[in-house]
Amino acid sequence: MIKLNQALNNLKELRRLLNNDKRIISDVNDVAEVFGETELCQYTKNYKEPRVEGLRERLRKELYEMQKAGDISTEVDLEILSSDAYSQLKEYIHNKVILRDEDPLWEKIQSIVSENNKEFMYRLTLLTGGNLNKGELHIALLVKCGVSPTDMAILVGRTKGTISYRRESIGLKIYGEKMSIKTVDNVIRLL
Repeated sequence: MIKLNQALNNLKELRRLLNNDKRIISDVNDVAEVFGETELCQYTKNYKEPRVEGLRERLRKELYEMQKAGDISTEVDLEILSSDAYSQLKEYIHNKVILRDEDPLWEKIQSIVSENNKEFMYRLTLLTGGNLNKGELHIALLVKCGVSPTDMAILVGRTKGTISYRRESIGLKIYGEKMSIKTVDNVIRLL
């Protein structure tokens, strides 16, 4: 728990550093407005600034160590599980309905995840350098909601191999190297 607090404090410090730069969107709520057709949150020029990169690297290491040590709750928050969006997700899965990129349910899922964890989108964007595409964001949201890879494949109309590839891609964007899918899922759950 202490390590989690340290990691969260590092996120706050990184956010403070980023918010001091006038070239970025400082309000996490603006993330939804920036959400583009092919890329998520391409709104900053200073993610590669040395002081920001150093702090992000420390955060990456701390998150990695936390998940490696097993300091993770694999339970999905009750607020998510009891939401209308989650019920609708389960209905889609049960009926084998593909959730298209333009389906309004994605916004509902993102909203319930954000309501439950106000910093999730900000942290994910920060760790990936603002470089997630829609498909990767959708997979991250599903991981945060505790959806199994088999059910993810049903929802997005792809094979389990494609789902694994997207999760690996998220890990590559977070760590800059290939990580196990379990590690990537655990880090997403920690956000």
